[in-house]
Amino acid sequence: MKICVIIPFYNERRFIAEVVNGSLQFVSNVIAVDDGSTDRGNDEILGTGGVEVVRLPVNKGKGTALRTGLEIALKRGFEAAITLDGDKQHPPEKIPEFIEKLSDFDLVIGKRDFTPGVMPPHRILSNTISSLLLSVKTGVRFLDSQSGYRGFRASIIQNILPYETGFVAETEMLIKASKAGAKFGWVNIPTIYGEEKSKMKNTETTIKFVKTILKPLREY
Repeated sequence: MKICVIIPFYNERRFIAEVVNGSLQFVSNVIAVDDGSTDRGNDEILGTGGVEVVRLPVNKGKGTALRTGLEIALKRGFEAAITLDGDKQHPPEKIPEFIEKLSDFDLVIGKRDFTPGVMPPHRILSNTISSLLLSVKTGVRFLDSQSGYRGFRASIIQNILPYETGFVAETEMLIKASKAGAKFGWVNIPTIYGEEKSKMKNTETTIKFVKTILKPLREY
């Protein structure tokens, strides 16, 4: 299976090279989508073998960066794509497990540990609410609806490309995938919250998650 890794990133100069190089230990091709960074982080990976750097002129949001990377993966003829964040929250060492699962599933999602003290309380609440509502809406039991560490078969990508520009795009994609009859698989991944500062605005984003989930399925 011809597989690439897609890494959307915004102002991750400290981490992006490490994440990209770590991913290249397991795949031959990385598509790094710089979402209008102002810290010149793309300088850290330009010229790296196997890496295609795509720079958006301004910060448009994670959803736009994901869509950009996934569309490029389809154009390049990849049979599957794995998405992970550029801030070291998603260890590349888990990539082989996603590749293995993609043999049997259309969409594979990284499942984190929701234990208090491991994941911040506000993130547990947001994820629990959105995962529960999404499971009820779609009939699919979602264990971690907000995880951005995912694997996609090319056959499902075209049907689930997001139109939302921000973090809510990841929820939109799950709804579209469930509507398309995708088979979902899961990989246990570590819950990592280090010195990086989350770009997700918690209350605002949670409200958007709920609004997106409550929208009628016919609108997707």
